[in-house]
Amino acid sequence: MNNDAHFSQLTRFLIGTASLGITLFAVSAYGAFINTIIVALILGIVFTPFMVRLTKKRFPHWLALLTTMVTVVGIMVGLFLFFLYSLAQLNTAVPVYAAELEHLNEQVFDFFESIGADVEDLDSLAALIEPTELIDFVTELLSTLVGILSDGITVLLILAFLLVGASGFAAKTERLIHNGNPGLKRLYKFNNDIRHYIIITNNVGLAAGAINAIFLTIIGVDFAILWGVLSWLLSYIPMVGFILALIPPLLLGLLEFGWVTALVILVGFIAINSAIDDFIKPKMMGEGLDIAPVMVFISVVFWGLILGPLGAILAVPVTVGIKQLVLEPDPDNYWIAELISHKPVDDEHSVAADRVNE
Repeated sequence: MNNDAHFSQLTRFLIGTASLGITLFAVSAYGAFINTIIVALILGIVFTPFMVRLTKKRFPHWLALLTTMVTVVGIMVGLFLFFLYSLAQLNTAVPVYAAELEHLNEQVFDFFESIGADVEDLDSLAALIEPTELIDFVTELLSTLVGILSDGITVLLILAFLLVGASGFAAKTERLIHNGNPGLKRLYKFNNDIRHYIIITNNVGLAAGAINAIFLTIIGVDFAILWGVLSWLLSYIPMVGFILALIPPLLLGLLEFGWVTALVILVGFIAINSAIDDFIKPKMMGEGLDIAPVMVFISVVFWGLILGPLGAILAVPVTVGIKQLVLEPDPDNYWIAELISHKPVDDEHSVAADRVNE
């Protein structure tokens, strides 16, 4: 007998909603620990092939593992020291920028007053947007990145354990997939999709960050290299990352050189990043991760609220994992996977058909 028959559809909906709420509350409460595990898993997915290639080149397993870990540690320590130094330099310059921002506010007020605008309304608006808050936004963003990198010891420990058994696990997985295990087949596809997504996003974001840094250096904006590196890291956040990366150099360009330079920076950033995101990245990404654009945006906002700032960076991999490993294998919920999919649903290429073909 089906036990669900004793419950109405409304009751099952309320029970499911309550269970989901409790789960999300628990995930949010332990968000820092969950972020650590997810980051370690993604790093393991990305760097396992690197270690395997070293092993195939007749590196001893321990040396391949050590080389991989040193590479990861070098990247994390390098970024940590760079952001720490940049944050110290930026904090030193904050009083100067705050004074320039106050002066800019006075110029704006004088302009609107000269054309007969209501100055009292402008005072109310200025009370909502304090100059120091705009500067604090930039420093808080950098402080968050420094904090994330400083918590990397746990990530490295988990990553080390993952890499220790990576070679043997890969061999077992390939054998089981060859024998027709559908669960591991989905896991293998997810593993490849995420690795492809991270590598392409990293390479494209690195190129965009380098071009942005050169562009800002030519203009003469302070901390141009910092904003280029920040642009690279924030490229992992779809849609929203570009806006966050634009704010600091746009603000400094406005304070240092005025409205015309700020407009040049705005147009330049839009042109550079639109060309890369709309033309270069799609060609390199291919079919991508099969997530609808609106769902990408919703996932960034949702996981950012649940898991904090790092959740926005991890939003796409987490959403893809839920779609491929949880929703698609479930006959009762595969329709949700189809709804959030980017591909049009038809009889031949639906998730349901894919499940039947397995």
